Amino acid sequence: MKRFSSLIVAVSLLCLFYSQQVMGKINFNGVRAYHDLGGPYKSAVLDINKDGDLDIISAEAYDASISILFGNNDGVFDDPVYIDVGEISSDFTIGDLNNDGNPDIAVSSYNTDTASVLYGLGDGQFSNPDFYSCTDSSDLIAMGDLNNDGFADVAVGSWYGYLNVFLNNGDGTFHAAGETYVSDHLLSLAVADFNATPRMTLLSSTAGSRKTACFTEMATDRSNRPSFFPRT
Repeated sequence: MKRFSSLIVAVSLLCLFYSQQVMGKINFNGVRAYHDLGGPYKSAVLDINKDGDLDIISAEAYDASISILFGNNDGVFDDPVYIDVGEISSDFTIGDLNNDGNPDIAVSSYNTDTASVLYGLGDGQFSNPDFYSCTDSSDLIAMGDLNNDGFADVAVGSWYGYLNVFLNNGDGTFHAAGETYVSDHLLSLAVADFNATPRMTLLSSTAGSRKTACFTEMATDRSNRPSFFPRT
């Protein structure tokens, strides 16, 4: 019995490697490359325009945009469509920030101290970006309901160790609600409920301490400190 799937790899070109599983072995064939001038280095798969087909969204390493390849439900994608985000993107996260049922995009930028939010219109198009100031460069970004009010919030991390939290006002706009220093060289951010409490946990991996920092609360005066794992 054969089973077909696809693996997406983002390099200087965006390539789709189609895999074929036969008798427990996986072989790759049918490579299709999509030329991209910006150089995508992070990609996600989602039905952006709500037509039932999966699309590919990518962060551009050398251009102030993100790119979208709209799917045709046959393994083939249209040429990239570029969405201006104002600054060169370093990370992005996707979710419904204003509860209108359309996917929105929050974008960080490694060479500025701002993060941007673009609101989806439901047809694959997005609004102009709204910008939010951070303590330091906005290298990393994550999304989740951090204060249990039913609206997705945004956390922004800096390579230099600063973490900013922006709480949703209930309409997709945000206010700065917390800022703290974690540890040098933040590598990634994630938001999830790890302890079955009403509040989500914010995780950050760091190169400086070789540990994972966990926040279950975010104070506005830097008084809170993360728990580091593994413990010493």
